[in-house]
Amino acid sequence: MRKDIDVVLARPAIEVVRTLRFPLERVWQAWIDPQKFVQWWAGPELESTGITADVRVGGEFSWGLRRPENGDSYTAHGRYEEIVEHERFVLSWDSIRNGEAYVSGARVSISFRSVSGGTELRILHEFLGEAEMCRHYSEGWASAVEKLAVHLDLDGNVQEHLGEPHRAILLRVELPLSAAAIWPWLTEAGRITQWFPQEAELDARPGGSYSFLWRRPDGSTHRRSGAITVAEAPLLLDMEWYPTDWDPQQGSEQDWREAARTLVHWRLSETGQGSCLVSLRHEGFGYGEGLDMIFRGHASGWQEYVTNLREVASGRADIR
Repeated sequence: MRKDIDVVLARPAIEVVRTLRFPLERVWQAWIDPQKFVQWWAGPELESTGITADVRVGGEFSWGLRRPENGDSYTAHGRYEEIVEHERFVLSWDSIRNGEAYVSGARVSISFRSVSGGTELRILHEFLGEAEMCRHYSEGWASAVEKLAVHLDLDGNVQEHLGEPHRAILLRVELPLSAAAIWPWLTEAGRITQWFPQEAELDARPGGSYSFLWRRPDGSTHRRSGAITVAEAPLLLDMEWYPTDWDPQQGSEQDWREAARTLVHWRLSETGQGSCLVSLRHEGFGYGEGLDMIFRGHASGWQEYVTNLREVASGRADIR
């Protein structure tokens, strides 16, 4: 078991995925060729305060931006930790916002994959902080992809060259338990209510259902329910998830329900050293009015609950 396991906290990551209808080579070069990168990174609404990149493993980068209308400034800097040609590159990531440290010790992985009609671009930003930071970076990376598409576009109709954007929340903690010992904390109502909702019903099998209920301090309640889509004890658990309470009388609004559907994935992986990595991935969030608030709320909520799970399952706290 790792000696530092007692100080490992749940720190969230976000992932932004979008398909660009351009060849992989063009998309790759726009990121990896410094002369091409400087042409699009700032975009029309920002100005560069210095963009440099020594694109080799161990090389450093510094990407500085400023918003002219209010003087807000932002600089990201770090090193290229890994470069796999036409596949991915990985950056260490520290940043300064308006002269003060904003993020320290983060990591960004940018991956490229040829798909039918274009290139899937996947941006994973790990080791972030509070929910507001997750929201900020999810919007920032989505904006960067838009600016990249404008740069690559030759026809003047950028939206024809962009697939729908999606983003995900990711969290991972290490527990001093086996996967078999952790599994009941995810699948048994009596244990789930010790770290997650106040009331729970759960049939943890494929096609089964769940219902979770929270009681707010003002006496009101909030319920989430849906189906279990995958359950392979003690390693895999997937469930559908909706951003608001679902009223059965609205069942005819199937389009709305499906559009609001996201997916929660739990993965357990034993380290071989007496501990287990527990990973949460909540994917399928879109962008737009109200959706940013939903994303931010889930980022904050999951960070709290996964930390609760770690504390309770490890026997260090009684959350309830």
